[in-house]
Amino acid sequence: VQDQVQDQVQDQVQDKGKVAPKQDTQDDKGVTLLQKVVYLGCYMGFGPCLIMVNKHILRDLPFPHPITHTCFTTLITSLATWAGVYWFGWEMRSWKVVTAKFYMRNIMPIGFLQACTVVLGMSSYLYLTVAFIQMLKAFTPVMIVAFLHMFGIESPTMGILGTVGFISIGTLMSGYGEINFNVKGVTCMMLAQVSDAVRLVVMQYLLKNRRFGVVESLCYMTPAASFWVFVAAMIYEVPKMDNTTWEIFSSNYELWIISGLLGVGVNVMNSVVIKFTGSLTMKLMSTARAAALVLINVTLMAEVVTSIQCGGYIISLLGFMAYSYVREKKL
Repeated sequence: VQDQVQDQVQDQVQDKGKVAPKQDTQDDKGVTLLQKVVYLGCYMGFGPCLIMVNKHILRDLPFPHPITHTCFTTLITSLATWAGVYWFGWEMRSWKVVTAKFYMRNIMPIGFLQACTVVLGMSSYLYLTVAFIQMLKAFTPVMIVAFLHMFGIESPTMGILGTVGFISIGTLMSGYGEINFNVKGVTCMMLAQVSDAVRLVVMQYLLKNRRFGVVESLCYMTPAASFWVFVAAMIYEVPKMDNTTWEIFSSNYELWIISGLLGVGVNVMNSVVIKFTGSLTMKLMSTARAAALVLINVTLMAEVVTSIQCGGYIISLLGFMAYSYVREKKL
């Protein structure tokens, strides 16, 4: 439920009742200007902070174990969310529906795909720069459109095809211009996007248009993802760890707590901000946030971006904004 990734996937597919409807702009009465500024500030800040914390853990500490890292953070996210339900009375409308049988048959498969998405996305930070990863994330709508058509859920309009074509061209240019291109890292990022697109489609099929709120999604799906990540970590990473690995964790455990709490914050802010901005505005804000993160990493973190790569990213961003507009207006 982190990265994330996930901000760009706000264009979750919807069409004529076949897929869960998107959240529309709701009445924002009672929300003061100061509150809006605070919410928007949190929305713009939490996502980039989460990305930079994860990058610091995986590459700078270093803790090159993305599966174990994901296990820790998803567990913390789950505990923090359930604590909020217990202490603050966050509403759980679907608790009568989510029986043990329903959970095993419907939520656990979604949790598996969510685990794949997060782990693969985390793994890309071991090989690629943050700036280049943000550029690759712009390719997400192309994956979604392809899988919607593949599963027979939605046929893309000419407007959609035109916008994803622009995004594809921009992404290819970004990859061509990357001087630190790493096949393993790009493969991880592309597989993460494939996994997330499949997750969205499978979610609509298994949940049969049953919509969970952001808190319910965190409470039900994050523990399922944690289970699969824990199993994978015990098989692939924990046996390879030594005392040095655990010393790094024990001396920097607060970073994992911060990462988990930021994961909760990112998801909650997505839900809060969309209530008074609308989905299209939030998508454009997400695009601006990703561009700002690229700029910060180039100027402050000394990451190198070539002119071809920059031009490709601009094309991708313009294509993504056009895609968001076309989908919003159903053109």
